[in-house]
Amino acid sequence: MILLSCTGLAVTQCRFSPNKTHREITYRFRPEVTPYGLILHVTLETETEPSGQLLLTIPAQWAGEQIHAVSHLRVVTSGATLTDGADATSKILHAHPGRLVTVAFEVTKDWTGPLVHPKQFHPVLLPEYLEFTGSNGLVQPEVPESVDVVTNFDWQSIPGKWSLATSFGASAAGEGLKTRCQSVMGPWRDVSQGLYAAGDYRIDRFEINGKPAVLAVRGTWSFTDQQAIASLQEVIGGVRAFWRDNNFPYFLVTLKPYDQDKGSSDGSAFTHAFWMYLSKEDSFDNLLPQLAHEAFHEWNPGRMEPRNSTAGRETEWFHEGFTDYYGYLLVYRSGAEPRDKYVESLNRDLKRFNGLHSASSNLPRPPSARMRF
Repeated sequence: MILLSCTGLAVTQCRFSPNKTHREITYRFRPEVTPYGLILHVTLETETEPSGQLLLTIPAQWAGEQIHAVSHLRVVTSGATLTDGADATSKILHAHPGRLVTVAFEVTKDWTGPLVHPKQFHPVLLPEYLEFTGSNGLVQPEVPESVDVVTNFDWQSIPGKWSLATSFGASAAGEGLKTRCQSVMGPWRDVSQGLYAAGDYRIDRFEINGKPAVLAVRGTWSFTDQQAIASLQEVIGGVRAFWRDNNFPYFLVTLKPYDQDKGSSDGSAFTHAFWMYLSKEDSFDNLLPQLAHEAFHEWNPGRMEPRNSTAGRETEWFHEGFTDYYGYLLVYRSGAEPRDKYVESLNRDLKRFNGLHSASSNLPRPPSARMRF
Protein backbone atom coordinates (compact mmCIF):
# COMPACT_ATOMS: atom_id res chain seq x y z
CA MET A 1 0.00 0.00 0.00
CA ILE A 2 1.34 3.47 -0.98
CA LEU A 3 0.96 6.56 1.18
CA LEU A 4 -0.37 9.54 -0.77
CA SER A 5 -0.12 13.26 -0.09
CA CYS A 6 -2.98 15.26 1.35
CA THR A 7 -3.59 18.67 2.87
CA GLY A 8 -5.07 19.23 6.32
CA LEU A 9 -7.37 22.21 6.77
CA ALA A 10 -8.04 24.11 9.99
CA VAL A 11 -11.80 23.64 9.56
CA THR A 12 -11.98 20.05 10.86
CA GLN A 13 -11.94 18.54 7.39
CA CYS A 14 -9.14 17.12 5.28
CA ARG A 15 -8.74 18.02 1.64
CA PHE A 16 -7.33 15.10 -0.32
CA SER A 17 -5.53 15.36 -3.63
CA PRO A 18 -7.78 13.92 -6.35
CA ASN A 19 -6.68 10.72 -8.07
CA LYS A 20 -7.58 10.25 -11.72
CA THR A 21 -6.30 6.71 -12.21
CA HIS A 22 -7.92 4.78 -9.36
CA ARG A 23 -11.27 4.64 -7.67
CA GLU A 24 -11.38 6.91 -4.64
CA ILE A 25 -13.18 6.19 -1.35
CA THR A 26 -13.25 8.61 1.60
CA TYR A 27 -14.27 8.06 5.22
CA ARG A 28 -14.69 10.96 7.64
CA PHE A 29 -15.05 10.41 11.40
CA ARG A 30 -16.51 12.56 14.20
CA PRO A 31 -16.81 11.12 17.72
CA GLU A 32 -19.42 12.57 20.06
CA VAL A 33 -19.69 11.87 23.79
CA THR A 34 -23.34 11.75 24.85
CA PRO A 35 -25.17 10.76 28.07
CA TYR A 36 -25.72 7.39 26.38
CA GLY A 37 -22.06 6.81 25.50
CA LEU A 38 -19.74 7.64 22.64
CA ILE A 39 -21.26 7.86 19.16
CA LEU A 40 -18.95 7.75 16.14
CA HIS A 41 -20.49 9.68 13.24
CA VAL A 42 -19.10 8.49 9.90
CA THR A 43 -19.57 9.57 6.30
CA LEU A 44 -18.60 7.53 3.26
CA GLU A 45 -17.95 9.23 -0.09
CA THR A 46 -17.43 7.42 -3.39
CA GLU A 47 -18.79 7.15 -6.93
CA THR A 48 -21.62 4.96 -8.15
CA GLU A 49 -20.99 2.23 -10.71
CA PRO A 50 -21.71 2.75 -14.46
CA SER A 51 -25.07 1.11 -13.74
CA GLY A 52 -25.96 3.96 -11.40
CA GLN A 53 -26.00 1.60 -8.42
CA LEU A 54 -23.67 0.83 -5.54
CA LEU A 55 -23.99 -2.12 -3.17
CA LEU A 56 -23.19 -1.27 0.47
CA THR A 57 -22.46 -3.92 3.09
CA ILE A 58 -23.28 -3.38 6.78
CA PRO A 59 -21.21 -5.26 9.41
CA ALA A 60 -23.33 -7.98 11.01
CA GLN A 61 -20.92 -10.70 12.13
CA TRP A 62 -17.22 -10.97 12.86
CA ALA A 63 -15.07 -13.54 14.66
CA GLY A 64 -18.20 -15.50 15.58
CA GLU A 65 -19.87 -12.50 17.20
CA GLN A 66 -23.13 -10.92 16.04
CA ILE A 67 -22.50 -7.21 15.40
CA HIS A 68 -25.23 -4.60 15.89
CA ALA A 69 -23.04 -1.52 16.20
CA VAL A 70 -23.76 0.22 12.87
CA SER A 71 -27.08 2.03 12.46
CA HIS A 72 -28.91 4.96 10.83
CA LEU A 73 -27.43 4.42 7.38
CA ARG A 74 -28.80 7.21 5.20
CA VAL A 75 -28.12 9.18 2.01
CA VAL A 76 -26.66 12.68 2.28
CA THR A 77 -26.45 13.47 -1.46
CA SER A 78 -29.62 14.96 -2.89
CA GLY A 79 -31.26 12.92 -5.64
CA ALA A 80 -29.73 9.64 -4.47
CA THR A 81 -31.78 6.90 -2.78
CA LEU A 82 -31.25 3.73 -0.78
CA THR A 83 -33.19 0.49 -1.18
CA ASP A 84 -32.96 -2.86 0.61
CA GLY A 85 -30.47 -5.40 -0.65
CA ALA A 86 -30.73 -9.16 -0.72
CA ASP A 87 -30.65 -9.35 3.11
CA ALA A 88 -30.48 -7.17 6.20
CA THR A 89 -26.71 -6.71 5.84
CA SER A 90 -26.86 -4.89 2.49
CA LYS A 91 -28.34 -1.76 0.92
CA ILE A 92 -28.32 -0.57 -2.70
CA LEU A 93 -27.59 3.08 -3.43
CA HIS A 94 -29.14 4.55 -6.60
CA ALA A 95 -27.92 7.72 -8.34
CA HIS A 96 -26.68 8.91 -11.73
CA PRO A 97 -23.91 6.68 -13.14
CA GLY A 98 -20.45 7.68 -11.93
CA ARG A 99 -21.81 10.33 -9.57
CA LEU A 100 -19.97 11.21 -6.36
CA VAL A 101 -22.32 10.34 -3.52
CA THR A 102 -22.17 10.52 0.28
CA VAL A 103 -23.88 8.33 2.85
CA ALA A 104 -23.76 8.68 6.63
CA PHE A 105 -24.06 6.21 9.49
CA GLU A 106 -23.38 5.90 13.21
CA VAL A 107 -21.28 3.38 15.13
CA THR A 108 -22.17 2.79 18.79
CA LYS A 109 -21.20 0.31 21.51
CA ASP A 110 -23.49 -2.71 21.12
CA TRP A 111 -22.53 -4.51 24.33
CA THR A 112 -22.96 -3.91 28.05
CA GLY A 113 -20.95 -4.65 31.16
CA PRO A 114 -17.15 -4.81 31.52
CA LEU A 115 -14.79 -5.17 28.58
CA VAL A 116 -13.86 -8.85 28.70
CA HIS A 117 -13.33 -11.53 26.07
CA PRO A 118 -14.92 -11.76 23.47
CA LYS A 119 -16.35 -8.21 23.52
CA GLN A 120 -13.22 -6.85 21.85
CA PHE A 121 -14.56 -8.30 18.59
CA HIS A 122 -17.26 -5.62 18.68
CA PRO A 123 -16.39 -1.94 18.15
CA VAL A 124 -15.01 -0.64 21.45
CA LEU A 125 -16.37 2.91 21.82
CA LEU A 126 -15.76 4.53 25.20
CA PRO A 127 -15.42 8.18 26.25
CA GLU A 128 -11.64 7.71 26.62
CA TYR A 129 -10.88 5.86 23.40
CA LEU A 130 -12.20 3.88 20.46
CA GLU A 131 -10.99 0.89 18.48
CA PHE A 132 -12.67 -0.93 15.63
CA THR A 133 -11.81 -2.83 12.47
CA GLY A 134 -13.00 -2.66 8.91
CA SER A 135 -14.90 -5.88 9.54
CA ASN A 136 -16.92 -4.70 12.54
CA GLY A 137 -17.20 -0.92 12.15
CA LEU A 138 -17.27 0.23 8.51
CA VAL A 139 -20.08 0.24 5.98
CA GLN A 140 -18.21 -0.86 2.86
CA PRO A 141 -18.92 -0.38 -0.85
CA GLU A 142 -18.73 -3.53 -2.96
CA VAL A 143 -15.14 -3.62 -4.21
CA PRO A 144 -13.17 -6.79 -5.09
CA GLU A 145 -10.59 -7.36 -2.36
CA SER A 146 -7.62 -7.46 -4.76
CA VAL A 147 -8.52 -4.26 -6.66
CA ASP A 148 -6.29 -1.26 -5.94
CA VAL A 149 -8.16 1.82 -4.72
CA VAL A 150 -7.27 5.15 -3.14
CA THR A 151 -8.78 5.32 0.35
CA ASN A 152 -8.81 8.52 2.41
CA PHE A 153 -9.40 8.75 6.16
CA ASP A 154 -10.33 12.10 7.72
CA TRP A 155 -9.75 12.09 11.49
CA GLN A 156 -9.64 15.87 11.93
CA SER A 157 -12.67 15.92 14.22
CA ILE A 158 -11.29 13.63 16.94
CA PRO A 159 -10.47 15.50 20.20
CA GLY A 160 -7.19 17.39 20.18
CA LYS A 161 -5.97 15.51 23.26
CA TRP A 162 -6.43 12.15 21.54
CA SER A 163 -3.73 10.19 19.76
CA LEU A 164 -4.42 8.37 16.49
CA ALA A 165 -3.18 4.87 15.61
CA THR A 166 -4.35 3.00 12.51
CA SER A 167 -3.09 0.48 9.99
CA PHE A 168 -1.94 3.42 7.88
CA GLY A 169 -0.15 5.68 10.33
CA ALA A 170 -0.06 7.00 13.88
CA SER A 171 0.27 10.40 15.54
CA ALA A 172 0.47 11.47 19.16
CA ALA A 173 -1.75 14.17 20.62
CA GLY A 174 -0.47 17.61 19.71
CA GLU A 175 1.40 16.58 16.55
CA GLY A 176 -0.83 18.72 14.35
CA LEU A 177 -3.99 18.39 12.29
CA LYS A 178 -2.20 17.32 9.12
CA THR A 179 -1.19 14.04 10.73
CA ARG A 180 -4.90 13.19 11.00
CA CYS A 181 -5.40 13.11 7.24
CA GLN A 182 -4.46 9.66 5.98
CA SER A 183 -4.51 8.64 2.32
CA VAL A 184 -3.33 5.29 0.97
CA MET A 185 -3.39 3.38 -2.30
CA GLY A 186 -3.52 -0.40 -2.37
CA PRO A 187 -5.83 -3.44 -2.49
CA TRP A 188 -9.22 -2.93 -0.90
CA ARG A 189 -8.58 -5.87 1.44
CA ASP A 190 -6.06 -3.68 3.27
CA VAL A 191 -8.87 -1.31 4.24
CA SER A 192 -11.47 -3.96 5.01
CA GLN A 193 -8.94 -5.80 7.19
CA GLY A 194 -7.55 -2.61 8.72
CA LEU A 195 -7.30 -1.59 12.39
CA TYR A 196 -8.46 1.87 13.55
CA ALA A 197 -7.91 3.34 17.03
CA ALA A 198 -7.88 6.77 18.67
CA GLY A 199 -7.96 8.09 22.21
CA ASP A 200 -5.76 8.36 25.30
CA TYR A 201 -3.02 6.16 23.87
CA ARG A 202 0.66 6.65 24.53
CA ILE A 203 2.47 6.58 21.18
CA ASP A 204 5.94 4.98 21.32
CA ARG A 205 7.95 4.85 18.10
CA PHE A 206 10.68 2.26 17.68
CA GLU A 207 12.25 -0.01 15.06
CA ILE A 208 12.14 -3.71 14.28
CA ASN A 209 15.24 -4.81 12.35
CA GLY A 210 15.68 -1.20 11.26
CA LYS A 211 12.08 -0.74 10.04
CA PRO A 212 9.60 1.70 11.69
CA ALA A 213 7.06 0.43 14.20
CA VAL A 214 4.64 1.99 16.69
CA LEU A 215 3.31 0.82 20.05
CA ALA A 216 0.02 2.52 20.97
CA VAL A 217 -0.63 1.61 24.59
CA ARG A 218 -3.07 2.70 27.28
CA GLY A 219 -3.43 1.76 30.92
CA THR A 220 -1.01 0.89 33.74
CA TRP A 221 0.82 -2.41 33.65
CA SER A 222 3.24 -4.55 35.65
CA PHE A 223 5.80 -3.92 32.88
CA THR A 224 7.01 -0.73 31.23
CA ASP A 225 6.35 0.38 27.68
CA GLN A 226 10.04 -0.11 26.92
CA GLN A 227 9.98 -3.69 28.21
CA ALA A 228 7.03 -4.40 25.90
CA ILE A 229 8.89 -2.82 22.99
CA ALA A 230 11.97 -4.96 23.68
CA SER A 231 9.83 -8.11 23.56
CA LEU A 232 8.17 -6.98 20.32
CA GLN A 233 11.56 -6.36 18.74
CA GLU A 234 12.82 -9.80 19.77
CA VAL A 235 9.78 -11.79 18.69
CA ILE A 236 8.67 -10.01 15.52
CA GLY A 237 12.27 -9.40 14.51
CA GLY A 238 12.96 -13.11 14.99
CA VAL A 239 10.06 -14.10 12.75
CA ARG A 240 11.19 -11.73 10.02
CA ALA A 241 14.76 -13.01 10.32
CA PHE A 242 13.50 -16.60 10.04
CA TRP A 243 11.84 -15.76 6.71
CA ARG A 244 14.76 -13.51 5.66
CA ASP A 245 12.24 -10.86 4.68
CA ASN A 246 12.24 -7.36 6.15
CA ASN A 247 9.92 -5.66 3.68
CA PHE A 248 7.75 -3.83 6.21
CA PRO A 249 7.48 -0.05 5.77
CA TYR A 250 5.29 0.30 8.90
CA PHE A 251 3.90 -1.83 11.72
CA LEU A 252 1.48 -0.96 14.54
CA VAL A 253 0.78 -2.76 17.82
CA THR A 254 -2.06 -1.58 20.07
CA LEU A 255 -2.20 -2.71 23.70
CA LYS A 256 -5.28 -2.25 25.92
CA PRO A 257 -6.39 -3.73 29.28
CA TYR A 258 -9.41 -5.93 29.83
CA ASP A 259 -11.66 -4.99 32.75
CA GLN A 260 -10.34 -7.89 34.82
CA ASP A 261 -7.17 -8.43 36.79
CA LYS A 262 -5.95 -11.82 35.55
CA GLY A 263 -6.47 -14.70 33.21
CA SER A 264 -7.42 -13.42 29.76
CA SER A 265 -5.69 -12.22 26.61
CA ASP A 266 -6.27 -11.81 22.90
CA GLY A 267 -4.04 -11.03 19.97
CA SER A 268 -5.21 -10.61 16.37
CA ALA A 269 -3.45 -9.57 13.17
CA PHE A 270 -4.65 -6.86 10.79
CA THR A 271 -3.23 -4.87 7.89
CA HIS A 272 0.25 -3.70 9.01
CA ALA A 273 -0.99 -4.09 12.59
CA PHE A 274 -1.57 -6.33 15.58
CA TRP A 275 -3.89 -5.72 18.53
CA MET A 276 -3.34 -6.97 22.06
CA TYR A 277 -5.83 -7.20 24.90
CA LEU A 278 -4.49 -8.34 28.26
CA SER A 279 -5.75 -8.60 31.83
CA LYS A 280 -4.40 -5.77 33.96
CA GLU A 281 -1.99 -7.79 36.11
CA ASP A 282 -0.89 -10.42 33.60
CA SER A 283 2.55 -10.64 32.04
CA PHE A 284 3.16 -9.28 28.55
CA ASP A 285 5.04 -12.51 27.81
CA ASN A 286 1.74 -14.42 27.87
CA LEU A 287 0.90 -12.93 24.49
CA LEU A 288 4.22 -13.49 22.77
CA PRO A 289 3.53 -16.99 21.28
CA GLN A 290 0.29 -15.67 19.83
CA LEU A 291 2.11 -12.61 18.49
CA ALA A 292 4.71 -14.85 16.83
CA HIS A 293 1.95 -17.08 15.47
CA GLU A 294 0.12 -14.19 13.81
CA ALA A 295 3.36 -12.65 12.55
CA PHE A 296 4.27 -16.01 10.98
CA HIS A 297 0.96 -15.95 9.10
CA GLU A 298 2.22 -12.95 7.14
CA TRP A 299 4.16 -15.50 5.09
CA ASN A 300 2.24 -18.70 5.76
CA PRO A 301 -0.06 -18.32 3.94
CA GLY A 302 0.14 -14.54 3.27
CA ARG A 303 3.20 -14.18 1.05
CA MET A 304 3.40 -17.84 0.03
CA GLU A 305 0.05 -18.04 -1.77
CA PRO A 306 -1.19 -16.14 -4.83
CA ARG A 307 -3.50 -13.24 -3.99
CA ASN A 308 -6.53 -14.99 -5.41
CA SER A 309 -5.78 -18.41 -3.92
CA THR A 310 -8.79 -20.52 -2.98
CA ALA A 311 -6.89 -23.28 -1.19
CA GLY A 312 -9.00 -22.88 1.97
CA ARG A 313 -9.37 -25.81 4.36
CA GLU A 314 -7.43 -28.23 2.16
CA THR A 315 -4.16 -26.60 3.28
CA GLU A 316 -5.22 -25.49 6.77
CA TRP A 317 -3.16 -28.31 8.32
CA PHE A 318 -0.08 -26.71 6.79
CA HIS A 319 -0.97 -23.08 7.52
CA GLU A 320 -1.95 -23.64 11.13
CA GLY A 321 0.21 -26.64 12.02
CA PHE A 322 3.56 -25.21 10.99
CA THR A 323 2.60 -21.75 12.20
CA ASP A 324 1.61 -23.01 15.65
CA TYR A 325 4.85 -24.98 15.98
CA TYR A 326 7.09 -22.10 14.92
CA GLY A 327 5.12 -19.58 16.96
CA TYR A 328 6.38 -21.18 20.18
CA LEU A 329 9.79 -22.14 18.82
CA LEU A 330 10.69 -18.66 17.60
CA VAL A 331 9.65 -17.07 20.90
CA TYR A 332 11.96 -19.54 22.64
CA ARG A 333 14.81 -18.86 20.21
CA SER A 334 14.42 -15.11 20.73
CA GLY A 335 15.12 -15.56 24.43
CA ALA A 336 11.69 -14.21 25.42
CA GLU A 337 10.51 -17.60 26.73
CA PRO A 338 12.48 -19.92 29.05
CA ARG A 339 13.29 -23.46 27.99
CA ASP A 340 11.01 -25.12 30.53
CA LYS A 341 7.98 -23.12 29.38
CA TYR A 342 8.71 -24.02 25.76
CA VAL A 343 9.04 -27.73 26.62
CA GLU A 344 5.74 -27.46 28.52
CA SER A 345 4.05 -26.19 25.35
CA LEU A 346 5.45 -29.15 23.38
CA ASN A 347 4.24 -31.63 25.96
CA ARG A 348 0.81 -30.05 25.96
CA ASP A 349 0.54 -30.46 22.18
CA LEU A 350 1.86 -34.03 22.30
CA LYS A 351 -0.73 -34.97 24.93
CA ARG A 352 -3.46 -33.46 22.79
CA PHE A 353 -2.25 -35.45 19.76
CA ASN A 354 -2.06 -38.69 21.73
CA GLY A 355 -5.66 -38.25 22.83
CA LEU A 356 -6.72 -37.68 19.24
CA HIS A 357 -4.70 -40.71 18.09
CA SER A 358 -6.25 -42.99 20.72
CA ALA A 359 -9.73 -41.93 19.64
CA SER A 360 -9.20 -43.03 16.04
CA SER A 361 -7.47 -46.20 14.88
CA ASN A 362 -7.39 -44.80 11.34
CA LEU A 363 -4.83 -42.14 12.18
CA PRO A 364 -1.23 -43.11 11.31
CA ARG A 365 1.32 -43.15 14.10
CA PRO A 366 3.80 -40.30 13.83
CA PRO A 367 7.36 -41.32 12.99
CA SER A 368 9.93 -40.80 15.70
CA ALA A 369 11.75 -37.53 15.29
CA ARG A 370 14.26 -35.43 17.12
CA MET A 371 13.19 -31.88 18.01
CA ARG A 372 15.74 -29.19 17.28
CA PHE A 373 15.41 -26.30 19.72
